[in-house]
Amino acid sequence: MEVPFVPEGLSKLHFYSTGIVAKNKELDSDLIEVTAIEDNSYLDGELTDQIEKVEGEGKNKDGQSFNTTVETTNSIKAKWLSFTDTNRMTSPDVRRGEKVVIWRFGDTDQFWWCTEQQDRKLRRLETVVWGFSNCSKENEESNHSNMYWVEISTHRKVIRFHTSKNDGEPFAWDIQLDTKNGVFSIDDNDGGYFFYDAKKRHFRFENKDKSFLEIEKKRAKWSIPDHIEILTKKLDITASEYIKMSTRDYSLVTQKFNTKASSWMTTVPTAKFSQHVKSGGTVYWGGTCFARNHVPDKT
Repeated sequence: MEVPFVPEGLSKLHFYSTGIVAKNKELDSDLIEVTAIEDNSYLDGELTDQIEKVEGEGKNKDGQSFNTTVETTNSIKAKWLSFTDTNRMTSPDVRRGEKVVIWRFGDTDQFWWCTEQQDRKLRRLETVVWGFSNCSKENEESNHSNMYWVEISTHRKVIRFHTSKNDGEPFAWDIQLDTKNGVFSIDDNDGGYFFYDAKKRHFRFENKDKSFLEIEKKRAKWSIPDHIEILTKKLDITASEYIKMSTRDYSLVTQKFNTKASSWMTTVPTAKFSQHVKSGGTVYWGGTCFARNHVPDKT
């Protein structure tokens, strides 16, 4: 293709040709093999990036015979160029057969490409990362450690949102949805995290102090190393089989205490009652019973 005349003062970067991608773009790469269809308007058949070898023979200036092999291809290498979406950090995952726009710098072999349109029949799995600088200082290059970034990948089946704390933030949050394994997680980069495994029906929340709440299927565990306080007007607890409690010291303060049971057994070395004990029936003692300041019931 003839290089267009560029008036002095204008950029030498110019539109070169529309193109057709000759090979699926590799993941994590910005380079593609592309065929400039305006340079190869007479091509027929399937477009690929395959290299053909052309062998020839001839004679040099001294009359000596020689053989040579030349590798040729209809495609060129082009690097992704983002004109408008400068926050996008990854190039579109174009596939063989998709149409793109090819740009060239002057008459050099430097080519760039950008998408013309998305072909919904050809486009398959994609990975897209958007990044947003969190640098407040001048002359500081942005990277994954000092940016807020979002990743959506149907290759890895992941949606991820990440923040950095290089600009004074107390925490660096990482929120991830793993659709392949059915796991959702939140991490504050300071010992606190939350995750939910939908497949295993497993839920856990834990903070930096190792306090956690965990539910797995039909079982739950709650661990608070220091103190739990419950304030409410009414509290109902129902256990169809049993309630077990184990502690060093147990205190109960109430105006009225009612217990209804088919049997009641208390095993203690010593039992003390500060006031009167009244029974509506027979009381059986497994040991000696001592009564101090006994006052007979007059009723």
